[in-house]
Amino acid sequence: MSTKNSGPEPGMIVKVDIGNENTYNDLIPRISQMLTHHASKFSTYDLILRPSDVLMFRLHRIANKNSKASPDPFIYPKTIYLDRFLFDNLALTHSKQKKERQMLEEISKLKAYKETLTRPDVSIL
Repeated sequence: MSTKNSGPEPGMIVKVDIGNENTYNDLIPRISQMLTHHASKFSTYDLILRPSDVLMFRLHRIANKNSKASPDPFIYPKTIYLDRFLFDNLALTHSKQKKERQMLEEISKLKAYKETLTRPDVSIL
């Protein structure tokens, strides 16, 4: 995440790259992706120690060879709560993200199981 102090005013500009195939088109998951770095045995996090009074996002659309004529719209909420990105909330956020990953894995397994149950058994004799 690239940040730049905007001078004497208490604000930050956050550059958000969008449009790449491996990125989200939603601001909150994109920020989370930018701040989290997963390795095979551990994860590291960039955290906010003290939030700025003003936070601005500079969206930078990355051109893609396979891009459509009209890119998907970028989604952002009306209100942004930075609690999950604060240093003081690291343990809670990490446990919630771990739980979310486990639930997504379980959903994936259940969908695959459902597919095996509902797929007609076709056998050609």
